[in-house]
This record gives sequence, structure tokens and C-alpha cells, in this order.
Amino acid sequence: MSLSGNVLSAIGAAGQLFAGYGSLTLGPVQFHGLGKPKSMPIGGKQAITTHKLPGGGRVLDAMGPDNADIRWSGYLDGGDASITARALDRLRQSGQAVTLAWDVFSYQVLVLEFECQTQHIPMPYTISCTVISDNSQVGLLTATSLALQITADLSDGNPTGVLSAASQAILGGTVTAAGVAAAAAGATTVGSAAYTVAVNAVNTASNAIGSATTSANSVLAPIGASLSSLSAAAPVAVDTFGMSNQISVASSACGDLAQLSSAGGYVSRAVANLRRASA
Repeated sequence: MSLSGNVLSAIGAAGQLFAGYGSLTLGPVQFHGLGKPKSMPIGGKQAITTHKLPGGGRVLDAMGPDNADIRWSGYLDGGDASITARALDRLRQSGQAVTLAWDVFSYQVLVLEFECQTQHIPMPYTISCTVISDNSQVGLLTATSLALQITADLSDGNPTGVLSAASQAILGGTVTAAGVAAAAAGATTVGSAAYTVAVNAVNTASNAIGSATTSANSVLAPIGASLSSLSAAAPVAVDTFGMSNQISVASSACGDLAQLSSAGGYVSRAVANLRRASA
């Protein structure tokens, strides 16, 4: 046997040795023999947003998994090597999402790079795929991420600025109570007592925010009308103290509305996510 024959035989034996993780498929292409790499990589990073605080402190927001590209190499052999190379290059050219699967792993990916040396068989190739989603984690992550999203929204939706006494009285800690209820064990398990409590608490918070918003608008509307009519009237003696007081009240109401609008957005999303849990 020639030296090149010995080399190819060694590569072939290695290919059989490394075939222990079962089939490897990318879209319509199945890799076999020398086409299968020794191993397949998984992993990546956790995407985070860092907020730097005065004094050197930091607040980190975990944004979710940032999967690394999946890259491997091998050799295309057999009579269909050229056809396989062409099929893989067409996947790269198409830019369409395809399924990459092996063993217990399954991903939706886009073929980012594909290179193949076609001057002889076996043809060495390298391929890199960008992960769109992890199919094997969808079911596992849904319940967990849903609960985390709900509690995070209720935490972010709790007004942190200074609210008027009227708005505080209407809210009455309902957003805080909703956050506690949503964080309880079983709060996203439909039919459980904790789920019922969480739904009622979040709806109560949503209704309270709506009532506080209506109240702030009812304070603001007549002041705006009064100031508008005053500016449109003929020059007269102006009660500067009264006008200053009205502007102060209007400013407070506007501040309330800004916070209530933000809180309403977060709490509304929490309501929607609890409904998703029941879907």
C-alpha cells in the first residue's frame, strides 16, 4: 500500500472511531464516515448589560444566552463528495435557517461560512454556523424564562420616583404585592392556588395603575384649560401666586403620569405573560 493509501486508511479508521455520537445532519445533508468530526462544540456566553453606579458599584442585567458559532471540519469522501460539497455551499448561499442536529442536540442555524478543497477525494472542508435558537432547550426554558420575565417586569414596573400622595394612595403597594405573588412557587403553573393569587394580584395592580392614571389626568386637564384660556385672554391682572400653585400641581401630575405610563407597560406585559402560561 502506498504512503498516501496508509494515510487515508488511518484517517478512515479515525473517522470510524469518532462516529460514536450518532448521526450528524445539517438541513438535508447527512455527514458520515470521514465527514463527521471528532467532536462537536457547544456553549457560548451569557449576554449581559452592565450599569455602572457612582462609587464603583455595578448592576448587571442578564439578557439571556449568547450562543457561540458552531464550527467543525472533516473530509467529504465517497462518490457523492462533490454533490455534498455543492449542497453545503448552496446552504451558505441561501442564507436560510436550517436544523443542525446530532446526539441530543438540535439547533436552528444559518450557515455562515463553508470552505472545501475540491482537488482530490477525500475533500477537506470547514463549516461554521451561527445559532438562531436552541431547539433542545425550548421546552425547558419556556416556563423558567416566563416566570423570570414576569417577576422582572413587576420589579421594573414598581414606581421608584416620588409620586403624589393621591397616586400613592390609589396604588397602595399593589405592584409590590403583585411581584411577591408572581415570585411564589407555582405562580406560573396553571390551576395552582399560587397561579390564581398571582393573576388576581397582577390584575389588581394593573387596575390600580389605570385608576391612578385617570386621577392624574383629571387633575391635569382643568389646569391646562385654565392656563390656556388665561394666555388667550386680554392682558389683565394675574394672580401670580395662584398660577404658580397650578403649575406646581400640573408638574406633579405630569411626573405621576410619566411613572404610571412606564409602570403600566411593565405590568401589562406581566399580565400578558401570565395569560401565556395558561395557553
